[in-house]
Amino acid sequence: MCTTFFSVVMLSPTTTSIRNWCILCFFLTELKNIKKNFKELKETTVGKVILIGLLSQLISLFSSPNIYESLSGFKDFIINILSCDLLIVYSYLSVKRKKQICFLYKVLFVCLVILTIFALFNFLSGSSFFLNYATKENIHQSSELLGDRYIISDRFRVQAMFANPFDYGYICLVFLYIELYAYVYKIQKRNYTYIAFLCCLFGIVTCGCRTVLFCFFIGVICLLFLFFSKNYKKFSYTILFVIFSLILYNTFPFLHDKIDLMFTAISDSEGDVVGGSNLNLRHQQIEAVFFHIKDDLLFGRGVGYFGKDLGFNKGIDNLKDIRLMGLEGVYMSYLLERGFVGLFLWISYYIVILRYFYKRRFKDRYTSAIGITIIVVYISFGCMTGQLLSLYPTLLSLGLLLKICDSNIINKKRYFSKNKSANRKSFGIIKY
Repeated sequence: MCTTFFSVVMLSPTTTSIRNWCILCFFLTELKNIKKNFKELKETTVGKVILIGLLSQLISLFSSPNIYESLSGFKDFIINILSCDLLIVYSYLSVKRKKQICFLYKVLFVCLVILTIFALFNFLSGSSFFLNYATKENIHQSSELLGDRYIISDRFRVQAMFANPFDYGYICLVFLYIELYAYVYKIQKRNYTYIAFLCCLFGIVTCGCRTVLFCFFIGVICLLFLFFSKNYKKFSYTILFVIFSLILYNTFPFLHDKIDLMFTAISDSEGDVVGGSNLNLRHQQIEAVFFHIKDDLLFGRGVGYFGKDLGFNKGIDNLKDIRLMGLEGVYMSYLLERGFVGLFLWISYYIVILRYFYKRRFKDRYTSAIGITIIVVYISFGCMTGQLLSLYPTLLSLGLLLKICDSNIINKKRYFSKNKSANRKSFGIIKY
């Protein structure tokens, strides 16, 4: 609930968001169970990837000049680990029984409905009153309220309760796949699932971001190939999906315009149509990144370099390199602050999880398929737009899916061990 509602709500202009404070408080409550939790994580995929993540964070900390000048770099390091990197651990450890998954979906449904209500008001009024109220005390460089940012813009975008419409669209995208899991395994009533689907699709379409739409289509295609085991089914469903998409494209002008806009990222090299978000801009950004790390190719420039050293946290007037405006690509961010070693660790992090889900694809087909799809969608989104707040719902979802897969393995082992002697007496020795 905190990651959904409170990303922009702060206690004061100098503090971090209430979302991070709530997550930090949750971490403190788990300190008493640290030995037990460490033992549970020791032999798991989550335990492996969190070590990779911590190593990457250490590289960014000790590569930064801010750690020697002040405590700001160390503070960012602690906040990133406790309130972001460890999210996959929190969600993995929190689910102990099947009933808790059912309760989780009740909370998720409430979050989706409330988020969509605010988004609907935003869509109808053209302004987000929640953002205006939540951030009016934290506006320094500009008198423009965040909730009114897209009123006079060329492209109106629904922000709901997020400062960036990309974050609203992405969280709806991840929630859609999580709700799909509930639909497949009948975890909640179908009527609730259908309402959740509508809420998610509303956010994906009205956020006005072609990246989110593109990731949605990537996710659907990925699911079609993973859900069905036989090749003829894969191809038949894919062909039907393509035909259905073409019919929608030629029938509804609204979808026609959105899809045309999505592909202008390739055709619009100068940024006349999409405001500079194009391949030409990406080329300039990657050149700027290599310029800044030319003496630190292995380990980069350290944590906080983009925001503090280059002035991106202080407003447009304080920018030291305009070419990095937006830094649209998570791989470029890792290169800038953590170098090639940090980028390699980031890739390894998701390869480890992908490998686990891939190995489980025949025993937990739907769980592993949704896990793989979320990773593919996250990497696509991050490389096209930047990470933004996408890591929060991604890690929480992956931790949940990994726990479900691990629990299925443990339950099967217990079942076989209990029935082993009975099976041998009745049917002889059975090889499992």
